[in-house]
Amino acid sequence: MREMSAKRVSSVARAESVLGVENVSFAYEDGAMVLDNLNLQIAAGEFVALVGPNGAGKSTLLKIMLGLLKPQQGRVFLFGQEQRRFKDWWRIGYVPQKLEQSNPHFPATVEEIVMLGRAAKIGVFRWPRQEDRLAVTRALELTGIENLRHRMIGLLSGGQQQRVYIARALAAEPALLMLDEPTAGVDAESQARFYGLLHNLNKELGVALVFVSHDIGPLRHMLDTVACIDRSLCYYGPPEGFIDAPSHFAVATANGANRTENRA
Repeated sequence: MREMSAKRVSSVARAESVLGVENVSFAYEDGAMVLDNLNLQIAAGEFVALVGPNGAGKSTLLKIMLGLLKPQQGRVFLFGQEQRRFKDWWRIGYVPQKLEQSNPHFPATVEEIVMLGRAAKIGVFRWPRQEDRLAVTRALELTGIENLRHRMIGLLSGGQQQRVYIARALAAEPALLMLDEPTAGVDAESQARFYGLLHNLNKELGVALVFVSHDIGPLRHMLDTVACIDRSLCYYGPPEGFIDAPSHFAVATANGANRTENRA
């Protein structure tokens, strides 16, 4: 098991990681502490499940990693570079939680949605190039939805829509992909296909994955690491060690009953 202390991550470790979180603390305006001196490091090609009780700070941490929230204390490093200096955001893909409702009349095709993933590379007020169209086609093929490229996004099933979202993230050809409970509300058959896709992305293409989840059971054989947080990091190591330790299960489940803030 790899241990993460509260000490600063070394510059060598930073250079070898795709994501580093150093001594991060965060509280919302009401003063409620969500993250407290949290340290975390993710290596290139690593598949990490981020787990913990409701309100433990999982989604908040993800937003901090993506630069959407600024911590009151600590720093985030992306590909060895401090986040505030990082410019190559195309190297990071993000798949959000599934929307509860989809507008069946939303005027965009699958291909158009996936092309949005190339926006950072295309630039402002520029048309997609041939390389952008090829990247979109590869992303559609990887996710098994090439036959849906001309369908309207709002007419797809939940499982199909999730594949569109991940295709959009893959279109940028990222080295790191973050997913925030992407299988919520998706049927079991679609979930199985989705997990198979993640396995291929990680093992065959070497994409590092951060997967926020309440249930690591279906992912157990794919994971390299489980990071369990409850405001601070309470477990960081192989899935076998987490699953075999009842105390970690208690932290990840029972404690959540009294903290149900959606924001974290």
